[in-house]
Amino acid sequence: MDELVKLITAKTGLDEKMAHQVADVVVGHLRKTLPPPLNQQVDKLLSGEVTDLSQIAGVTQSGGGLGGFLSKLTGGKK
Repeated sequence: MDELVKLITAKTGLDEKMAHQVADVVVGHLRKTLPPPLNQQVDKLLSGEVTDLSQIAGVTQSGGGLGGFLSKLTGGKK
């Protein structure tokens, strides 16, 4: 989550406290709206515990669809 807060701060100019609030809103939204097994993996992705989306069952990194989108979000293939 710290990495996300730093990114928000760098990209928006918000202070760290406000960036943390923004991150909390976004992460909470992801947890509620992503389908399983993705919603269960949000914290693992943010903490770096999961670094390769292929570690999540049912997700591919083919460059398209949800797997491709998440890959881009986590710094994978663009």
